[in-house]
Amino acid sequence: MHCRQLSIILLLTRVPEVNPVIHGNYIRDVGIDHVENIEWLEKRFNYLKEEMIMVESRLERMRQEYTLLKSHLQSLEQLKAKS
Repeated sequence: MHCRQLSIILLLTRVPEVNPVIHGNYIRDVGIDHVENIEWLEKRFNYLKEEMIMVESRLERMRQEYTLLKSHLQSLEQLKAKS
């Protein structure tokens, strides 16, 4: 379980790659880089979408584990109260 938590923390704290655009260079190179920029944005969007699906899946598994552990703890507390 700690490995999953660490993975989520790493995903959430990872600094995204940022490509600054200098306004003058952008205007000059807009025709040349436009297609490359769109392709890069599409790839980045798809990558982020896949990461979100993965994180949501992990979070759902963690919720299920939490529910199971909570139920188990309540059962143990009831046994303790009876003894």
